[in-house]
Amino acid sequence: MKLAIQLRGLLLFLTSFLEIAVPFVRTLIISHLLVPYEFGFASALAVTSATFSQITDIAISSFVVSSPRSVYSEALAGAHALAIVRGFLVCGLVLLACKPVACSFGVCSAWSSFAWLAPVMIISSFEHFEIRVAASRDYHYWPALVATALSNGVGLAALFLITYKFENHSGFIVYLLVQSSIYVLASHLLASSLYRADYRSQFLREAFWFGLPLILNGIGLAIMSQGDRWIVGGFLGLPFLGLYAVVTLAGYVPLIGLLRIIGPIVFGGLHHANVESGEFDTRLKLYSRAVPVIAAVYALGLMALYDFVVPAVFGPRYVISEAAVVILATITFVRIVRNDPQTCLLFHAQKTHQLAVVGQAPFVGLLVTTGLAIVHPTLEFVLIGTLVGEIAGLCSISYVSRRLLNSAIYDHAISVLAMGSIVVAAGVLLLSMPDNEGFATRIAVVVGVLTLVVAFAGVSLPGLYWKAYGARGEQVRAAT
Repeated sequence: MKLAIQLRGLLLFLTSFLEIAVPFVRTLIISHLLVPYEFGFASALAVTSATFSQITDIAISSFVVSSPRSVYSEALAGAHALAIVRGFLVCGLVLLACKPVACSFGVCSAWSSFAWLAPVMIISSFEHFEIRVAASRDYHYWPALVATALSNGVGLAALFLITYKFENHSGFIVYLLVQSSIYVLASHLLASSLYRADYRSQFLREAFWFGLPLILNGIGLAIMSQGDRWIVGGFLGLPFLGLYAVVTLAGYVPLIGLLRIIGPIVFGGLHHANVESGEFDTRLKLYSRAVPVIAAVYALGLMALYDFVVPAVFGPRYVISEAAVVILATITFVRIVRNDPQTCLLFHAQKTHQLAVVGQAPFVGLLVTTGLAIVHPTLEFVLIGTLVGEIAGLCSISYVSRRLLNSAIYDHAISVLAMGSIVVAAGVLLLSMPDNEGFATRIAVVVGVLTLVVAFAGVSLPGLYWKAYGARGEQVRAAT
């Protein structure tokens, strides 16, 4: 049994690693093969594709996960039908908006490049959701891992060949078409049940009403994750957008992989916890304390390594100021702590309407970013606007989920405040250092601050972990 748990953990880690590696390799290819303008154009296509996907994301697979196992087949068929309907609607939306979107980036004559995103949306809608559901509900990760690795591997190969030959953004379009086609095909081949879409099922309607509030949440997520790029591309130009894409890649893409690990662990742990024995509350307190610790470690690592890793990989033209690095690291800290365990709690309770409400908080950051980009068109001020939106998102989701957190809200608040203070203190120390200080000094400062995080974790986490998981481990060993 221990080997099985370790294997699942390895598969989850590999899935998360792909979430980091694929955007990294993709950006590495186009940043080295394309001139700044074409690199910025490819980044604009990426922003547009992600935005349309996020604002229409109604968490169809999550509906199947949250449905009773007794109606799994019916819920899956209804979800597939809804996904196809959504795909064609999004395709139409892309075709209607491609010309205005192109003009927003200052490339009206190249609207047809944005129109190529429409078939990508249709292709993706025919995915077999079984492999996603199995990963989220039963920790069955390998089908999703294989599908992701295969589709992205072939897609990246196509990206390299087309970009190398034509030296323009068309390689990115080919990548999206190939990647989505291979993933959909693999999802059907790796699923254990036949694909079925039932347009008359009551579960289609239930999935629709489950996901409808998430459209508002998707708009908020799109603003939070893509809005700043729209502003940069629109106000500062496509070459600057290419620079910004690399900067945020270094901070946000590894973060996506980390959240892909944290989310399933938290959701699965709460889903399988015994409420009556108090196991659910104990695990919730554990997650509330542990997530801010993980966030602090991530932010401190970014502060320590960014100035060394990014210029070495992408080139010296992607060097940014110390202040920008500190702000970027602080953004990642807030983004992690505003996600879990609050988001998993709201999904677990099927309170998607509340999740939709808190998804609108990023509008604050977007407004601030827009104003700052006009008055001070620099990277630092764009990042400050993003940070304001992240803080607004944290405050709103903490307020909405306060009753679900129950007594764990104190654990979460104390941990966030303690770890946030450490991250801010590290940033102040690095900003106060002379410019001629070397990489070794930076590492020494961050490691010194990191000892406080380790001390906090050592005092606050082991006892809760034993209460949350140790007793069940003893029961399993006794039963075997």
